[in-house]
Amino acid sequence: MALSVVQAAKHPAAPKQTQTSVTIGAVPDAGNLQKATASSAGGGSHAPCSPTDPSNVTLSAGAGQIVMCGVTGSYLVDGSLSNTYVYKGIEYARAGRWQYSTPIAPLAGLADAFGPICPQPDPQHKLPAMDENCLYLNVWVPKGTAPGAGLPVMVYIHGGAFVSGYGSAKLFDGSALAHQNVIFVTLNYRLGALGFLASDSTGTANWPLAAGGNFGLKDQSVALQWVQSHIASFGGNPGRVTIFGESAGAMSVGLHLFDTQSYDKSQNNGTLPFSAAIMESNPMANLYLTPDKADQIGDMFARSLCKNSSANTGSGVAPACAAGWWQNVPTSAVLTAQNNFLTQQVDPNCVISCEWIITQYVKEGWLGLRSLSFQPVVDGTVVAGEPFQGYASAATPLPAVIGVNKDEGVLFAAVLAGSYAKIPLWPPVAHEPTAKVYDEFVNGAFQASNHTNFAAWLAGDAAAKGLYDYNTLPGMKYYNGHGAALANVINDSSFDCGNVAAADAAVGVSNAPALYAYVFTEPPVFDMYYATDNGACQMRAGHTCHGNELPYVFNTLMTVLPVGKPLPSGDQALADKMTAAWAAFAQNPANPGSIWTAKYQGAGAPAVVLNQTATPNASLDTHGVCAAVWDKVTPPIYK
Repeated sequence: MALSVVQAAKHPAAPKQTQTSVTIGAVPDAGNLQKATASSAGGGSHAPCSPTDPSNVTLSAGAGQIVMCGVTGSYLVDGSLSNTYVYKGIEYARAGRWQYSTPIAPLAGLADAFGPICPQPDPQHKLPAMDENCLYLNVWVPKGTAPGAGLPVMVYIHGGAFVSGYGSAKLFDGSALAHQNVIFVTLNYRLGALGFLASDSTGTANWPLAAGGNFGLKDQSVALQWVQSHIASFGGNPGRVTIFGESAGAMSVGLHLFDTQSYDKSQNNGTLPFSAAIMESNPMANLYLTPDKADQIGDMFARSLCKNSSANTGSGVAPACAAGWWQNVPTSAVLTAQNNFLTQQVDPNCVISCEWIITQYVKEGWLGLRSLSFQPVVDGTVVAGEPFQGYASAATPLPAVIGVNKDEGVLFAAVLAGSYAKIPLWPPVAHEPTAKVYDEFVNGAFQASNHTNFAAWLAGDAAAKGLYDYNTLPGMKYYNGHGAALANVINDSSFDCGNVAAADAAVGVSNAPALYAYVFTEPPVFDMYYATDNGACQMRAGHTCHGNELPYVFNTLMTVLPVGKPLPSGDQALADKMTAAWAAFAQNPANPGSIWTAKYQGAGAPAVVLNQTATPNASLDTHGVCAAVWDKVTPPIYK
């Protein structure tokens, strides 16, 4: 199953600006795209550092050394100024368009401003400046940390369906984590078609464009290589690096942990550039692209880009562009082509039938070639396999945390229901999931042969009937009974049971290291998706939606609370607890203590429940249906 369209819609690139990443592939205003130049000097001012500046760090740079200085970190939730230094906008690599990135030496001077973010949808024109030269990272350090102090390091990889997001969002401010005596790093990586296009259309004379794919994933690997080379100068321990992420960031972490270790080692002198991992809300059962499918998508995209380019010398039905044409296409045109590709619809005027166009929308936009079109490719070179199957044969098992939120599927189903209202149908139809749409989703995700299985489950399994029988499920204002059933299908198949499968495989290897699990169940005091969720994830709904744990992990609740709403003390206490727990794992992954008291030992093993109350440990299989339902999908999608 692919959750691409909704994931892109949901991920908050910045707090209180979630509407800026609502529409997949929406094109930023041209004024918000800086022209990429080879002489980019990084995100900060790079003014000379005073010799007495206490934030000074000395870094290796080519054959010599440079001095970099930072600024004091953000204010904390209690109003006090952070006791950290932050080094903003450090350029770690450069890359030509659809070329692999290469490391660059750090630049001297004051690192006081975040770098431009990677080009992405920005329909509301509220995101920071964008530039194809966007490979920057940011480092938070506790004040007083000496070079070589050996503090643990945490590297965060942002989510956003591989089409949106950036490491400098206020939601991911590292001040609170650095206060836990860790070095904290965020990074940008290339997104969308610019980050994940795979095409071998050099053999297509009309629009030759060769792109190897996995550019964004390789950017992450180069950033981890930078950490290995330089983090000791900030006081970090390159031998104790925990990578973590949420949603597509967790998907990236899962790939690095399970399936790209060989590549990561090859880029770091044979040494793995991290030693532990945390995955938050990884839709683990989502299958990545095969090379053939990725190339099909890439060639379709290249043809579309050529067709709408000023370099096109062909006819409307037979575009033609000369070799190298794509190098001069403006960034905005690439994003326009990405938007057109991801949102293309068939028969918008219901010439055939409105029901037909809705089901085509599901097939194409949710399950077909236009669903998470620009994402990692299992190419056998960088990515060895599917993370839900556990470690690739050459991988080294590492300590890890894996976790989900209680109502992962609600947001996706609500956005799908809401998306119907945006389809220009005439005559108008009820913009709600129907039985046919639900069936198309199940067919496309799990093959039509599973309808028999679903019927049997609904008839004979009480748990399944209560979750997936849309005839008996109550409707809400954000979706009907079909939507409620679809929310449970997404929640259970992709998140809960996919993570159970990956966790079981991980602990099943010989001499398996510590694995810990959590389920986050705290109802929100904010709505991170108010522009797209039709109220499904608002405070009164009581759902613990996808991504809702993030402001607790980073202790940045004030960035997502409604203006003027005071921060409840219970929520602040939970944020303090979770920030400390994440840092405790980074400090000693094999035996972290804190909330991590029970190791995951296999199916049905306990996961810590995170909320304001003293709730006993529970199972990652929150609905108790993995063995009864999802392990029976034919062919098995998990085991």
